[in-house]
Amino acid sequence: ARLAQRGWLLNAMSLYKHFSEIMLEAQLHAPQSRLSFMLARAELAMELALPDECLASIGPIQALAESLHHERSILASQLLQGRLAMTQDDIEEARHHFSRALEAAHAIQDPDLLANAMTHMAKWYERYGDVANGQRMIEGALNLNARWGTQRMNLPARAKLLNLAVNMWCYRRMPRHAQQFVEDFERLAHHTQLAQLNCRLEWAKGRLQGASDDLEGSIHTLK
Repeated sequence: ARLAQRGWLLNAMSLYKHFSEIMLEAQLHAPQSRLSFMLARAELAMELALPDECLASIGPIQALAESLHHERSILASQLLQGRLAMTQDDIEEARHHFSRALEAAHAIQDPDLLANAMTHMAKWYERYGDVANGQRMIEGALNLNARWGTQRMNLPARAKLLNLAVNMWCYRRMPRHAQQFVEDFERLAHHTQLAQLNCRLEWAKGRLQGASDDLEGSIHTLK
């Protein structure tokens, strides 16, 4: 996990695969740990834009999660399937999986998973032009985070949510609102010193500079 947090994503993905295979071959009775490794590897594959790697993991993840009746992992696999469908521009398939994940998160009343599902649903709305519903989802996820605190939302999920919030307000040509979230992002990145967050922060800064008509500054930041 620390390798992934510090930007060594390919190394982390290889290790997750190695550990899960060792546990299977050795017949260690730790299926939940193996499931966690498999999910982490699939998530990293999506971060690295390797959809085929992620797709190869989906079936085994679902089978193991369902055999364990592990609701969080079943929900996570729904989100992964939605993200895969997005990479293939399969609008209805993506919405189907994101909607199911959102319903499941509501049902188990987990604020972290609910905020994560709302973030992905917001991305779907944003991509396909429904700005109003995208904003509604983003604001809902931000409210959950404000209520429960960062302890209940993992850092990559929090970073994605802040990126979406910045993009939303920049898209609406309201950079002053976006500035607030960039400042939140700066505090988070400074506190954690994680490569993933610093990279997303630079994107948010560049997006804000572009929306503020500072094109030269935006190009310099995004380089």
